[in-house]
Amino acid sequence: RKVQQLEYRIDELQFKFDSSLSLQGSMCDNLDMPAIYLIGGYNGVTWLSSLDSFSPKKDILVSLTSMGSARSYASVAAMEGCIFVFGGGDGSSWYNTAECYNTRSNEWMICPCLNHEKGSLAGVSLNGKIYAMGGGDGTQTFSEVEMFDPFLGKWICSPSMLQPPIS
Repeated sequence: RKVQQLEYRIDELQFKFDSSLSLQGSMCDNLDMPAIYLIGGYNGVTWLSSLDSFSPKKDILVSLTSMGSARSYASVAAMEGCIFVFGGGDGSSWYNTAECYNTRSNEWMICPCLNHEKGSLAGVSLNGKIYAMGGGDGTQTFSEVEMFDPFLGKWICSPSMLQPPIS
């Protein structure tokens, strides 16, 4: 667990250090910020692990490194140059897994798992933390809130919502 915490902290510090440097020769060179990221999903035949970035300014779509697992109905939140993807499922099971995409290095990193498997949840970043709210598992809808603290390297149960959202 300590190693994961240190790896995340190193990535965070590296991003801050590199934030003013360009990525010459990178697939990301063709993109301007802001970009719209298309992450995973379902195409009617198969569950997707793909990651694409769309630049509205240049009107181009660039394929980036795929996630480690195919998933749909996942949630995402961006924080400090990373896109966190958590929850969701592949049509046969729901996930509690989480992955983090570093927009500077075009690499994915496995993150600590949520406390429960779920999909169709909401996600947001606030004050250096990632929040996973609500969601469901196909039979029940949850009102729970989990907070990912990068410094601690784990998801922490937070006060639940008064009512579960309709998913």
